[in-house]
Amino acid sequence: MIKKVLSTLLSLFVIALCPLTAFAMVATPSDAVRVPVASSSNALPSQEYMEMDDFDTLDVMPLSDGDNYTSTVDLSKVQYYYRYMDSAGQLRTETGHLTSDGYFSVPLLADYSSTAYCLFSLDKSVIPNPGKYSVSVHFGSNTGGFTYSGFQVEYIQSFKSANTKFTQLNVNAVQSSGDYSYDTAIQIDSSVTRLTFISRFNPPAPLPYGGYFSVSFTRLSNASDVGFSPPSYTTSDDINQNIADNTGQMVEKQDTIIDQIMDVTETISNQLTAFWNQLAGEFTNLYNKMNQQHADQIQADRNNTEDLIAAEESNTTNIINNNNTNTDKLAYGYDSSAQDQKNDQLGNKLNEYDSAESEIFDSVSGNISDFNMDDYKIEDSSLLAGIVWVSDFMQQLFVSMGLFNLPVTISLVLIFVVIMIGYYRIRS
Repeated sequence: MIKKVLSTLLSLFVIALCPLTAFAMVATPSDAVRVPVASSSNALPSQEYMEMDDFDTLDVMPLSDGDNYTSTVDLSKVQYYYRYMDSAGQLRTETGHLTSDGYFSVPLLADYSSTAYCLFSLDKSVIPNPGKYSVSVHFGSNTGGFTYSGFQVEYIQSFKSANTKFTQLNVNAVQSSGDYSYDTAIQIDSSVTRLTFISRFNPPAPLPYGGYFSVSFTRLSNASDVGFSPPSYTTSDDINQNIADNTGQMVEKQDTIIDQIMDVTETISNQLTAFWNQLAGEFTNLYNKMNQQHADQIQADRNNTEDLIAAEESNTTNIINNNNTNTDKLAYGYDSSAQDQKNDQLGNKLNEYDSAESEIFDSVSGNISDFNMDDYKIEDSSLLAGIVWVSDFMQQLFVSMGLFNLPVTISLVLIFVVIMIGYYRIRS
């Protein structure tokens, strides 16, 4: 699959390279593409976001006080150059970039003698597209107390077949105590690589020095008259420049195509790498998740088993302890003192009954054993004698019973009463 992709990309690369020489032509102004230029409707005031520091506390009323100036370029890409002479007469430069709202400051310099000029430089990235423009420049100083000797707008043009060319245009400005502003009309072509705005000082020049710079470009029609245009060159210079431009364009297009192929290849490689990394990550996450779920399930089963065993053991222990408690209550918890007392009383009564019964039987048995009945004499027998003898026998037997004669008496009385009741019922 990768071989097919690389083969396709190589074919596209060869096809793209073939027509480059056939379509090469001399660039003309009509071929330029107009790029929208910022205007006052979408620009921000350069002094709307002023900072305050020790350098800003000087009591100077700037010329721009109360006005609203806008910039149509990215001021953070504008570079300032402060040119001064040291004590040895050497020309030195203090440089840096403006802030996003156009502010800069130059502090007191150690070996400072005098100031030559200060310029603001716009490189190719912030210069507008080729065309005619009205340029408005404004600088608001936060020191003041000095004047300028002159102002210039400088073209810097670069040609591949010629040396770099510098062209300056003097402009008139309105100035007051370090502030200045001016408007001028210029023409910019494709050869302009840098545009600078120069302000020259009348001695003595100030330090510290700083403030807010703003510049805005307003597009003019092609028929407009401008006071400053790039210098013209000979036809040979133009032909050489066009050849160099076309050659450079071909090289740039080839480099662009190669870069695009490399970008596409790198993008495909990165996407494949990301896909495999994502796939590996998904598998790794899935594997880790399955392992984690398996470990969690095993741990849950182990915990449930341990909980069941612990619960059964606890229930068994509770049952055993409960049974032991109930057994102890049955064996040792019953209060038998009252029953024992009753048993003792019953035992005593039974013992007393046994003693009384033994005493009765002993008395009866003693009397019976001592009973002596006289022999009945037949020779004296008569009915009366027989009755007397039986009566005596019964009396002696009754007496011999001792204490036992009481129940016998009661029994005989009860028998007599029953006989009488029975007789009465029969008669009635």
